[in-house]
Amino acid sequence: MTHQRKAPRTPLPTHSRATTREYTSHTPDGVPRCVDLSGCDRALVMDPGHPHGDDRDLSHLHPDRVRLGGPGVFAGDWAWIPGPDGRMRIPTGYVGVLVDDWNGWAVFTCTRQVARAIVDDHDRTRDDHRRQLTAQGVGAAQRERRVDEALARLWFDGEVLVADHRAVSDDPDAIARHRPDPAGRYTPMGRSWTWIPVDPDDCDRIVGDIPHLHDGGHRPRGEVTFDPPRPSDLEDQS
Repeated sequence: MTHQRKAPRTPLPTHSRATTREYTSHTPDGVPRCVDLSGCDRALVMDPGHPHGDDRDLSHLHPDRVRLGGPGVFAGDWAWIPGPDGRMRIPTGYVGVLVDDWNGWAVFTCTRQVARAIVDDHDRTRDDHRRQLTAQGVGAAQRERRVDEALARLWFDGEVLVADHRAVSDDPDAIARHRPDPAGRYTPMGRSWTWIPVDPDDCDRIVGDIPHLHDGGHRPRGEVTFDPPRPSDLEDQS
């Protein structure tokens, strides 16, 4: 069963001091205008509630304790938005295993279900932008072009997660195909998107199977230091 709060949608990525990319693309030939996930497998979603939707201690998933080869909760560095009480919140965190760092950003693997949720949430963000443009009176043809110029296109081609960034880079080869590893895990937009480990307490919902403190399967290998953007950094850019 899926449990989640109603939370504000993640806004379009904006340029803070730590954010250096927009994730955009034109529609590739033959790709549908949107990804229909209605009949697909969905990720498990846990509502943190008060504080985590259950009585588990998730302090082992705090960013300061995330290590290479170990579990964590991840989100885009652009994900912070103000909550109802004015505190900066992250609408969705994604459970994964840290496998590398890239220019100071996290590279993580996740299950297919979590990868699907990333695609699904991203498509909702595109829908939100489309509605904003409609409310501004932007015509249909221009609206679709502007949506494609503002946010990447993500979709599954069978078992492959496709991320198309050709328009923003003005590079016809800027399209990535993320294949699952032998264990069936994906590295969603790894070494391309600016992911960070986040505190589960800062998330309105968490997608994925959250490991207990003593769960086995992944042995942390070493320490990695991240410098994620603080909510005040984002506020300074608003």
